[in-house]
Parts: sequence; structure tokens; C-alpha cells
Amino acid sequence: MNLKRFLFITLFLILLNSASLVAQQNIIKFSQKITPKFSIKLFGGMGYILKGGDLKEWFRSETEYFNWLNGQPNYKAQSDYQFTHTTPEINLEASINLIPRFSLGIGIGYLAKSWKQSSSVTYDYKDTLGTDTLNHSIEIKSNIIPLTLTGNFLIPVRNILDINVMAGAGYYISTFKFADEGSHSWPNSPGRQDYKYTSSSTLEAKSGKLGFHFGGGTEIKLFSNISLTIDALYRLVKFDEIKGETKWKESIIWTDHSEQYSGTTKDQALWYGTYRLNGNIYHRAIFNETEPSWLENVRPFEFKLDSLIWRIGIKVGF
Repeated sequence: MNLKRFLFITLFLILLNSASLVAQQNIIKFSQKITPKFSIKLFGGMGYILKGGDLKEWFRSETEYFNWLNGQPNYKAQSDYQFTHTTPEINLEASINLIPRFSLGIGIGYLAKSWKQSSSVTYDYKDTLGTDTLNHSIEIKSNIIPLTLTGNFLIPVRNILDINVMAGAGYYISTFKFADEGSHSWPNSPGRQDYKYTSSSTLEAKSGKLGFHFGGGTEIKLFSNISLTIDALYRLVKFDEIKGETKWKESIIWTDHSEQYSGTTKDQALWYGTYRLNGNIYHRAIFNETEPSWLENVRPFEFKLDSLIWRIGIKVGF
């Protein structure tokens, strides 16, 4: 080995060792600067369901059906099938900052929503048979618990103001309850004077689905470790394969006669499909163990909780 090559290798090793020492010192300094910070955020707000999926379409179709029936001879029909969009919710989130301006939060929330619908149909025979009346009501309740993981990135604007950009995913645990009541009365029914039939059923179903959310907001510092947060989020989640157990009872009464029935039906699934009547196509949701054969285009019912959410809360840092 000549002297020139020896000097070159020696210089290279010295430079490599120096670079390694500098890198180690920088890593040590950087790690010393990182101090994990924790925070807890409690907030509440109002969501606006954008689509509603099959539930909204079913309500719209029922309204169309009863409006059509009300125009038929001898019929008088009315209904109240309104899909309301707003739903309140609350959330709690615990976050950790491992690097400046970025935090990872684990959250839990709760939101509840209910819809009450009703319909009434009366047929007038215009003779001694009198009138025949059917009434129906349904109440649908949903209770949803989101378990979320969210990344938050803060962009400083002023000393007391930050812009927050966020995105994440969540697992949504839901419980649906369908309470159904119906009655049929025909006082002048042939051979069954003062006929009256009543029924009620309650189905509870559970579903869990993965969803996603993203949005942004502001953090306004009130004190050194307390901030006011204002957020707007867009959430995407869809529930399907809604299955559960139905408890039901029936009563049939007329003069000198009475029958009572009750029971429990397991493994009920919520199906969705269409049917044709006088050239019109209507939508229907129904619980059944298997696909109902009298409906067309049958598939599992889908409820879309895609929503816009506005929230306000308090963030406390530690």
C-alpha cells in the first residue's frame, strides 16, 4: 500500500467517525427536547345526517304510498313519515404529543337518535258494513358509541390561536330498537261484531362497523393549559347486516270471543326491497328470518350515518 492510499483511507475513517459522533450528539439533543405532552378534550355538538340510506328512502316511499291511497275511491289515508336529520352527540378524547404540533388521540363518544312515524287508513263501505280502520305506528331508536383514533396537526396562527387539521378512523358500536304497534277495527264486520285486532312487536338489533372522519377547527388558548376548541367534521359510516330478536304479541277480539298470542322470534334480519302496485314502485323494509319472497330487489337493509358534525369543547393539557 503506497502512502497516498494510506492517507486517503485514514482521512476517510476520521471523517466517518466524526460524522457518527455528530449524529449521535444530535439524536441525544433531539430526544432530550421531546417531552411527551398529554391532554384531555371534552366536547359536544350537533350532527346533521346527510343521507340516511334506506331508512330515508323507505320513509319517502311510505309517504308516496299513503298519498296515492288517499286518492282512491272510499279510502281516507294519512301518514306522518318524516326523516329528521339532526342528532346531538358528546365525545371525550385523550391525546399524546410525541412530536411538536402533532398529537394522536383515542376517543369515545355517544349519540342517540329516534324517529316516530304513524299512518291511518279508513275504508267506507257506504252501506251497513260501515267503516274499516287500520292504524299503524313505529318508533325507531338508535344508540351509537364511536371508538375513535384521530391524528391532530396544529398550525400556529397567533400566540393564542391554532388551526387544527384532523383525520382518523373509528369503530361504531350501535344498538337499534324497532317498536311497532298496529290495530284493525271493524265494528260491523260480518259474523264478528265489534271486531278489533291489535299487535305489537319490539326488535332489538346490534351492529358494529368501521368508519372514517376528517375535518378541521380552531384552538383558542384561554389559559396556559386550557383551550377552547371549535371543530367541524365529516363522518362516513354505514350499518348493514342488522339482526336481532323480536318479541311480539297479538290480540283478536269480537263479541263473545277473545284470542291472545305472544312469543319470541330469534335470528331476525332487516331486509329492504321494492314492490309494485298499480304501476307504481314502492320501497319497504321488513324483518324476516330469510329474504321475503314478495319483495323485488331484496338485500340487507343499509343505514348510512354519513354526517356533518359541529362541535365545541374544552381541552386541558398536562
